[in-house]
Amino acid sequence: MFMTCRAALHYPRLLTEQQQVVTMTATGASSELLPQYRLTDLDGAWSIVVGRKHLTLETTRYATWTSFRQRLEAALAAAGDITNTRVRECVGLRYINRIAHR
Repeated sequence: MFMTCRAALHYPRLLTEQQQVVTMTATGASSELLPQYRLTDLDGAWSIVVGRKHLTLETTRYATWTSFRQRLEAALAAAGDITNTRVRECVGLRYINRIAHR
């Protein structure tokens, strides 16, 4: 499915995963496992994670906003080619500034 699209050129490895979703309400908690798919480049520096309600772009090699944005736009376009999604309910950006000790 996803591997036949243009994202397969940059993300040739496909892994299946499960996401645990926990819902808390006034009456208690419930959880469910949902399938998701991780497409990665060969060295694991870039990943696209696709689930029922999300598409995530992850990297350990962030360089510039321009290059990140290009990959994000390509991932969204590839997902749009397959799903014909017309509504995006939420778009978020999370940045973690990590300094590694040497």
